[in-house]
Amino acid sequence: MSTTPTPRPTPSIGAGLRASAATCTPSRVTDLFLTLHARTRAGAWALAGQIDGEPVVVGKGSWTAVPSGGWGKNVDDLTGVLDQVRSVCGDEFRLAVSLDVSGPGTEPLAIWAAEHRSRSARSSRVFAVMRLGQRTCEELLADTNAATRTVYTDGSARRSRGQGGAAWVDDDGNFAALPVDCGFPVVTEIAAITAALEAIPAWVKKVIIKSDSREAVRTVNEVQRTGSTTCVTKGPTAPLRKALDQVSKHARIEVKWVKGHKGNVLNECADRLAVLARRTHDAGLSQETLDQRAQNVVIETFEKIRGVQRNEPARTRFEVDSAA
Repeated sequence: MSTTPTPRPTPSIGAGLRASAATCTPSRVTDLFLTLHARTRAGAWALAGQIDGEPVVVGKGSWTAVPSGGWGKNVDDLTGVLDQVRSVCGDEFRLAVSLDVSGPGTEPLAIWAAEHRSRSARSSRVFAVMRLGQRTCEELLADTNAATRTVYTDGSARRSRGQGGAAWVDDDGNFAALPVDCGFPVVTEIAAITAALEAIPAWVKKVIIKSDSREAVRTVNEVQRTGSTTCVTKGPTAPLRKALDQVSKHARIEVKWVKGHKGNVLNECADRLAVLARRTHDAGLSQETLDQRAQNVVIETFEKIRGVQRNEPARTRFEVDSAA
């Protein structure tokens, strides 16, 4: 009678770091840095150092996680790992100064990083190791689900005041809300799409923009097709074209229409952010105030998403390079 084999447990981030550190000796590997990049849906880490004056990657790994933040247990595992790593690597071990952590669900990692990172000497060799770690994390993220980014955009305008707001939010919880000095709706919609494109990192391979403005979608697709820098719908589109050109160097761009106010959580979030940006602009309040209020809207939105996906398990993988 055949039996079903027991699935092998997936190693945690901490397990990967332990395995990587075990390959290091203070006499051979120096200037060790742990670089962490985390998003709501995925993250990556890289342990890099110097061997004979050359920066090398000692270990690396990535994980994918649902917006519920279910991978937080992996972060908990990191806390006990540092002492073990230092016992192997000595005082040369330090965390990277620059950490790239953002998006709802990543709060445990952000807190952990703030508590444990240490400052390092400013030198060219240190920067070389840090840059290697950052590039490695970006390459790892490019192989996760975060490499496809879906962004919802919206604009809000008041013709009588000649003012408006633009906003975008993506499926990793990144967002922006900004005032627009124009009262034409389509201009605010295009401003939102432009701002979203300008925020796309270089490791993203595919971008899906979703807007509930048919006119804005037509305009963006026309600019993509013809390269035009003028828009018959009220003004220049040179910033839009520049953003499209920049993102298209590393990612495929799709711009789609989505029906607004029909229960799409992120579309509704973008709408709330755009209205908030316009009203904040009308009231003469600061961008800092707008950012704080917008963050609360995004957190509330992703709490709704977590309620649907709370029990979905996280997945993690890691590998240790043989170079060390």
